[in-house]
Amino acid sequence: MVTLDKLILNKRVKVVTISDNSLIKRRLLDIGIIPGIDIEKIMLSPFKGICAYLVMDSIIAIRDDDASDIEVCYD
Repeated sequence: MVTLDKLILNKRVKVVTISDNSLIKRRLLDIGIIPGIDIEKIMLSPFKGICAYLVMDSIIAIRDDDASDIEVCYD
């Protein structure tokens, strides 16, 4: 398994789990980042520390610190 912050650009993966220690776990669940959902890193920030992800036809920006709490696996 790998965490979302380590994901390769334009590679689709499935969410496995969100760490219980995550400060924004509830918010991630509310916007659709739940176990089993497909997610893809589509854009890197020029300033580092934040990336854009495609989740259910929506683009969502997530900080790398928060993305490190999301475990994913390749299909």
